[in-house]
Amino acid sequence: MLKVTAIEEKMGVGSTLPFRVTCSDSKQYIMKGINASVPTGKALFNENFAARFAGLVKLHTPFSTIGELSKELIDKTELKKYDFESGPCFLSTYLEGTSLRINRVVAKHISNIEIIPDLILFDTILMNSDRDGNEGNWFFTKEDNKLVVIDHTNIFRVAQIWDVNTLTQDKTIPPLVLDEIKYGDNYHTLVQAYKYKYPRVHHPFSPMKRRINSLSIEKLKTCIDNIPIQWGISEDEKDAALDFVCFQIDHIDDIIQELEKDFKF
Repeated sequence: MLKVTAIEEKMGVGSTLPFRVTCSDSKQYIMKGINASVPTGKALFNENFAARFAGLVKLHTPFSTIGELSKELIDKTELKKYDFESGPCFLSTYLEGTSLRINRVVAKHISNIEIIPDLILFDTILMNSDRDGNEGNWFFTKEDNKLVVIDHTNIFRVAQIWDVNTLTQDKTIPPLVLDEIKYGDNYHTLVQAYKYKYPRVHHPFSPMKRRINSLSIEKLKTCIDNIPIQWGISEDEKDAALDFVCFQIDHIDDIIQELEKDFKF
């Protein structure tokens, strides 16, 4: 397991108090941990679950892993004033770039605009309630202006307060497309830029659907494997998270039908 060896700086965006750090492999990462603003491990579980799922469906997202944050490092750095707890933390590879507010000009210059349908379907399946209204979640690489999918704290609709009951209640037929996605200005601006570049594509969710449908239950189970006990996620909660995503996948045709209507594909 990677160990956090140095704290470089507090990042300018993010209510979860992310920090840029150096780890035992001499590489830099964005670290999230349990602290005064993130009192439970749910946010870290959400990040980890979504990042693993993104990897399975080949969505462009930074490499991520679970690392170890020591009390010794906390006590001698500014982490102490934010009440960071020692133990397992969530790490994602640090990328040079910036977060930008989405508008037509920004959307026009995204070099990988083809990922937009994938991102919308991904967010809908996981019920990400925060991306549209949070400009910190729209990250662009400095080198090639690619949109990179980051920050999955607010999945499962109610973010850090989800439980077995909320996930069970959210298993509806047809599945719910959150208003934050259905009516989100940023999503619609990006879809317009996508349509401008790919005017002849009429079923843009199909490639992602095929990748998702190819996943075995064994692959999906890796999203909940080896979760640190310090994050406080019960076995029932892990199973409920997996069951919810499997339910969404089972009804992916209904989801896509709604998305094609909402975004006029």
